[in-house]
Amino acid sequence: MFDLNLRNKIIILGVLAALVPTVTGSLLVYWKEHRVNVQMQKAIDNYSNQLIDRAADDAYSTVEISNLMIQKYVDHSLSMARALLKYGGEVHFAGPNVTWNAINQFNLKTNAVSLPRFMVGNTWIQPNPDFKVKTPVVDEATDITTATCTIFQRMNEAGDMLRIATSVPNKDGSRAISTYIPAVNPDGKPNPVIATVLSGETFRGRAFVVNNWYMTAYEPMRNGKGDIIGMLYVGIRRDAAPVMRKILAETQVGKTGFIYILYATSSGASEARDLKGECVISKDAKYDGQNLLNEQDVNGKYYIQDILQRAVKLRPNESGEMHVMLRNSATGEVTHQIIQYQYFKPWDWVIIAQAPQSDFDEARENTHRELRSLLYLSIGGGVIGLAIALWLALFISAHIARPIAQVTVIAGRIAEGNLLEAGQLAGAETCSLTKKVDDGTGSVAERFSKTRDETGRLFCAVRTMIDNLYSLISQVKSASIQLISTATQISATSKQQESTVQNFGTSTSEIAAAVKEISATSQELLKTMDDVTIVANQTGSQAASAHTSIGGMEEAMRKLAQSTGTISSKLSIINDKANNIGSVITTITKVADQTNLLSLNAAIEAEKAGEYGLGFSVVAREIRRLADQTAVATLDIEQMIREMQTSVSTGVMEMDKFSEEVRRGVDTASQLGQQFGRIIDQVQALTPRFEAVHEGMQAQSQGAQQINDAMLQLTDAARQSAVSIREFNLAAEQLHRAVQGLKEEITKFKVA
Repeated sequence: MFDLNLRNKIIILGVLAALVPTVTGSLLVYWKEHRVNVQMQKAIDNYSNQLIDRAADDAYSTVEISNLMIQKYVDHSLSMARALLKYGGEVHFAGPNVTWNAINQFNLKTNAVSLPRFMVGNTWIQPNPDFKVKTPVVDEATDITTATCTIFQRMNEAGDMLRIATSVPNKDGSRAISTYIPAVNPDGKPNPVIATVLSGETFRGRAFVVNNWYMTAYEPMRNGKGDIIGMLYVGIRRDAAPVMRKILAETQVGKTGFIYILYATSSGASEARDLKGECVISKDAKYDGQNLLNEQDVNGKYYIQDILQRAVKLRPNESGEMHVMLRNSATGEVTHQIIQYQYFKPWDWVIIAQAPQSDFDEARENTHRELRSLLYLSIGGGVIGLAIALWLALFISAHIARPIAQVTVIAGRIAEGNLLEAGQLAGAETCSLTKKVDDGTGSVAERFSKTRDETGRLFCAVRTMIDNLYSLISQVKSASIQLISTATQISATSKQQESTVQNFGTSTSEIAAAVKEISATSQELLKTMDDVTIVANQTGSQAASAHTSIGGMEEAMRKLAQSTGTISSKLSIINDKANNIGSVITTITKVADQTNLLSLNAAIEAEKAGEYGLGFSVVAREIRRLADQTAVATLDIEQMIREMQTSVSTGVMEMDKFSEEVRRGVDTASQLGQQFGRIIDQVQALTPRFEAVHEGMQAQSQGAQQINDAMLQLTDAARQSAVSIREFNLAAEQLHRAVQGLKEEITKFKVA
C-alpha cells in the first residue's frame, strides 16, 4: 500500500509498538477511571451508609444496654426502698388530716385536698420541701442507692397519686412534693403508671417525673387490709447515666459526623410539656434541650419531623435512611448529609447518626486523583517510551536496514550477473563488520560466522553463496567451453562417420555389383564347363570313331583350344574381380575399425558431457555395435574371397595346363593317328578333371551367391549406420545448441 523502505517500516513499527500500548493503556485508564469512580462512589455510598448505620446500631445498643442496667439498678433501688419502708413499719393513715395544695404535674393546676396523715409505723411522713431537712425512708433510700425515691398517697377513688415525700427536685431546687399524677392523662387516656399500680402490679419503665423523664419503678403500697393506699417510687433520670451520655456525645461518625438523640413523641408517658423533637444528647451538648422540629433543609423541608414520623414506625434495631442537603448557618456552605436513625421505644428516643458525604468523598477523591495521576503518568510514560522507542527504532533501523539495503544491492548485482562486483561488495561489507570480531585467523566467512548477529550471518551466507556461485559459474563456464569443444568434435566426427558410411554404402554397392557380375560369370563358366564336359564326353564317346576323320578331330581340338582359352580368360576375370573385392573388403574393414574408434571416442566424450551426453552415448554404442557387425561380416567375406581366389587360381592353373595340352594336341594332330589310342586315353583322363573343374566352378558360384547375400546384409547395415549417424549428428547439433545457450547464459555472469 505504501512504498516504504525497510528502515521507515522499522521506525513505524517501533513507534507503533510504543504508541499502541500507550494509547491503549491511556484509554483503558481513562475508561477504568470512570468505572472506578462510579464503582467507588457506590462502594463509598455503601460504606458510608453502613458506617453510619453501624454508628446508629452502636448507639442503639449503648442505650439498650444502659436501659437494661438502669432498669436493674432501679429494681435494686426499689428493693432497698421497700426494705427501708418495711423496716419502718406498716403503712397506714392516721388523723388529723393535712391540707395539700395538689398540683397536676401535667397542666400544673392546683387543687386543695385534705388527706389523712400517712404513717410508716409510728412515723408521720410530714410535708418537707427542704432538702436540708431529712425525710424518712426517701432520703435514706436515695443515700443508699443514689436513685430518687418518692412516697405517693392515694388522693381519691380514681387513683390520683400525690407526692407527699420525695427526693425528686423541682426546678427551684426544692422537693417536688404536693405534685400528683392524675389517673387520666390530659389526652383522656388512662395513665399507664396509675393503671398498672391500681391493678396491683409494679410498673417498670420510663415515666415523666415532675419535669423530666426517668426510668422508674412504681410499686403499690397496701395497708393492713390490703387496700392500695399509695405507691412507692424509685427512679433514675434516663439522661443521668454519665457513661452513656459520654459515649453517645463523643461518638464520631466518619470524620465530622456525630450522634444526637431526640424525643420521638410528646405523649405515651404523660409528658408535662411538648418534648417532641427536643434534643436529649448531642455532641458537645450543642443541641441539648433544644427543639429541632423546625429544622429545614435547603429546600425548606422539615426533615426532622419527617425523621420522627418515620422512626416511630420502625421495628427494634431497624434503621431508616435519609439524605438531606443542609446549609451551614455560619459559612453558608451547603453539604450533603447522610442520616441513619433508629427508634428506641422504651425511652421514646430517636437515635440519629449523621455525617456529611464529604467525610467519605476523600477516599473517592484520593482514588480519582490517583487514577488521574496514573493516567497522566501513563501518558507521560507513553510519551517518554515513544521517544525512547523512536530513538531505538532509528538506531536499530540504521543497524538493520543498512546491511539489508547492502544485501539488496548485492542481490541486485547477483541478479544482473555481476558476481565480481557482488563479491567485492560482500567482501567489503564483511570486512567492515568482521573488524569487531576478535579473531585474526581463518577466512572472512569463518571469522564472520562467529558473530551472533543475524545480519552478520546473513552477510556470511550471502558471501558464501557468492563464493559457491562464483565457483559454480566458473566450473560451468569451463565445462561449457569443454562441452562446446566436445560437441564440435562429436559433430565433426559424426559428419565424418556419415561420409564414411556413405562411402561404405557406395563401396558395398560396387561390391554387390561386382559380386553379381562374378555370379553371372560363374554361371556362364559353369554353363561353359557343362558344355566342355558334354564335348569331352562326346569326344570320348566318339574317340573310337575318330579314326575316320582326323580332320574332324583336329577341328574339335581347335574348338577345344578356343574353349579352354575362353575359360582361362574368364577365370582371369574372376581372379581380378576377386582381387578387387579383396581391396574393397580391406577398405570396409578399415572403415569399420575407424567407425569403431570414432564411436569409442564419441562415447568417451559423451561420458565427459555427463547428462548432456547421455543420448550421444547410446548412439555411440549402437554405431560401435554396427561397426563390430560390419567387421565380422567383412572377415567372413574376406575368408570367402580367399577361398574363391584359391579355387580360381587352381582353375586358372588347370586351364593353363589344359590349354597347353590342347595346343600341343593341335600341333600333334597330325600325329594323332599314330597316337590316337593314347589321345583317347588322355581325353578320357580329362573327364574327371572337367568334373573337378565343374565342381570348383559350382562351389565358386555358391560362394559368389553367399558374397552377394553378405553384401546385401552389409548394405542394410550401412543404411542403418547412416540413419544412426544422422540421428547422432542431430543429437550432436542439439548438444551444441544447448551448450551454446548455456554458454550465452553463463556469459551474463561476470566472474573475472
